[in-house]
Amino acid sequence: MASTSYLSSNLSDGKYEYDLVLGTTAQAINQTLKMFLFKNAPAPKVIWYGQKEAGGAVTPMDPISGVDPFSIKDTKDVPKAITDSDFVFAIKAGFGLPKGVSPLSVPDILLLGTDKQKVHYNLFFNTFQICTLDWGRHGSYAWNNYDQPDGHPYLFTFQVDMNFNAADPNSPFSGLPPDVQQQLKNYNTSTMFSVQQLYLDLNNAGLQSMPSISGIPETSSVYLKLQKDFINTYWKQMNADGKVILGYAVHANSQPTSRSSLQPTSLDFMTVPFYEDDGSISKDHTLYTFNYLMDTNNRKLTVGAPFPWNWVKKGEMNSYHGSMAVRRGVFAEFLMNAISPYLKYLAITPTTTYDQSAAGFKWSASASYAQTPNQKYDYDEKGGKNIANYSFTASSHHSDKSGLISGHFNLDSTAKSSISISGDEITITFSANMAIDFDNGDIGGGATGRVGSYSGTAIFKVAVDASGKVTVTDKSGYPKLEVKGKDIDTGIAAGIDGINGLLGNIASSYGNMTNFMNNFAPDVESYLNSAGGKWIFPGGQTLIFKDAAFSENQDFVTHVTYADPD
Repeated sequence: MASTSYLSSNLSDGKYEYDLVLGTTAQAINQTLKMFLFKNAPAPKVIWYGQKEAGGAVTPMDPISGVDPFSIKDTKDVPKAITDSDFVFAIKAGFGLPKGVSPLSVPDILLLGTDKQKVHYNLFFNTFQICTLDWGRHGSYAWNNYDQPDGHPYLFTFQVDMNFNAADPNSPFSGLPPDVQQQLKNYNTSTMFSVQQLYLDLNNAGLQSMPSISGIPETSSVYLKLQKDFINTYWKQMNADGKVILGYAVHANSQPTSRSSLQPTSLDFMTVPFYEDDGSISKDHTLYTFNYLMDTNNRKLTVGAPFPWNWVKKGEMNSYHGSMAVRRGVFAEFLMNAISPYLKYLAITPTTTYDQSAAGFKWSASASYAQTPNQKYDYDEKGGKNIANYSFTASSHHSDKSGLISGHFNLDSTAKSSISISGDEITITFSANMAIDFDNGDIGGGATGRVGSYSGTAIFKVAVDASGKVTVTDKSGYPKLEVKGKDIDTGIAAGIDGINGLLGNIASSYGNMTNFMNNFAPDVESYLNSAGGKWIFPGGQTLIFKDAAFSENQDFVTHVTYADPD
């Protein structure tokens, strides 16, 4: 049986290939949304509708100055200002928890099913009042004023299409104005995952199917008025125009926008069921997850199959609300870009000269950082723990001849490094080596072997703080370093013709380089913990991050909970 753990995350699989995914449970979304509506009830919005002539279209009209239709309780109290106007009905409604209903007993707002891109949405109001002026024969009229009773909210249920592919002609989203599409997608990495933003998306009438009304007898007069005026007039106009019900808007957070390590450029959504331990799909839909699917760098995003793993275990639902995952290649690119600048410490480039004459020979040698620019890792696409490799070779071969005597001075430098990720660890291996081949033309007057060799392994433990910033610390006992000095065969000519001076010069140069290499691991660690080099998950003002780790397929994953909504 396949694992259903979030540590099975494999966004590199061809069925997915998303750069970033956030999956949160329906249970967590509903709990957080209810708390948001309990704490943040905006003032009710008032909308008036009128009719220019009998049988004509019913359209929005300006309120009549000095008239409060919602305070009129009886037909005999209707002022002449209303009867002489185009007035047909008015609505006063406000988002929030209904009066007399506790957050624990209010119906769930978001209902997730087996349709991967359609969700059910229950809309209710803390205030809902509709008053109507109904004309009869011979100039008679009747005034009706319906006020939602405490503890018994009017409930409107919609199916909302969360297919946000603007290129899909079958998606209602594709028919929305471009500015509305941008508002609904919201690529602000500080707030894009907020329940406030999700509530905005759900309340866009252009994405909704015709609602059903419950909580009221279908034969009642208020049901008929809600159907006729609120749905068939107000909602249908909002639906046709792709507008948000009652003008709901997400207010910008007062905090400054926080930096994240990637910027989504495409976004879509998918519902994923919860899998029981035996692999069967759970019947408890509160455990299903609502998934944000994101790509970067303007890559085209295609919604694939549901994930075959759970983002949260059943026993952890009260501790975690979901998980965020970063595709293996995306995090590997971050690490490669962060660590590559330090590869110059490994890439030692030698330079030699050699001049032969009848009177003897002259030589010079030096070593410097790599003369080839942009030392960098190559991504390992094969999969597995190893994600990046680096190799370097630099040689300086110089020879000269005078008469029958010839000689040469060769230095060869090699270096390599790799990065691997597993569990909660980043492992970096690195090594460098320099070899000499020197011959001054005399019998036994040469030197061959190792000038110096350096190798090390650094293992960093990763962790994430509440705001989504990742830190690294040395694993106990690391970094492990090994430096090998010169091991050179100088033959019978040792000590003559300046060979010892040559060896001393090269060993000294290599020693200077290894001093810099001693700082390789500390410098990398310092950079990965610095403001400019730190990995930061998006959603820092919306989510609280916990327990960073690498999945079995090397995705970078972390559990999340919703922060208290403002």
